[in-house]
Amino acid sequence: MVISTHLPPPVITERTALLAATTHILCCSCGMYSVRIVDMSGSNSWAEFASLFRSSRQAFLDHERSKVELKALMPDDAKEAVGHGVRAKRSKSGAVSFDLLEVERGHAAVQ
Repeated sequence: MVISTHLPPPVITERTALLAATTHILCCSCGMYSVRIVDMSGSNSWAEFASLFRSSRQAFLDHERSKVELKALMPDDAKEAVGHGVRAKRSKSGAVSFDLLEVERGHAAVQ
């Protein structure tokens, strides 16, 4: 049995995983915030994902910019726009979402 006394209401649970989730929910709902700064340079997992984060940053920015540009190219009265392996759909509220399609053959290449 795990008993947490640092939470606003005392929490008693049989599993530590449940306590971790409960702690997160209660801390967020009660306005408690993290206060520590930790050095993760000794973690191989952190190093792996930090490298992936750093190397994919420009691709993320390019992706976000392309969505903005594609939305601007889509006519205001269009429900759907399709071309070059991308489909844009406009919802009833006006939001535009994108799907990848199988690349069409026989169309001009983008230069």
